[in-house]
Amino acid sequence: MKENLISRLRYLEKNEDITILMAAVTGSHSFGLSSVQSDFDVRFIYVHNDKRSYLS
Repeated sequence: MKENLISRLRYLEKNEDITILMAAVTGSHSFGLSSVQSDFDVRFIYVHNDKRSYLS
């Protein structure tokens, strides 16, 4: 599952033209309370690669 999560983050980096600085799994998976039906909650910090996007 970790490889799938990393590949999805790389996909976001490529398609949204961002660089992810840090990512963390939160929610039930981070506390070891997940079940088969649990989803993954991921939070991340990123920067835009095109600095002009901050000015628009």
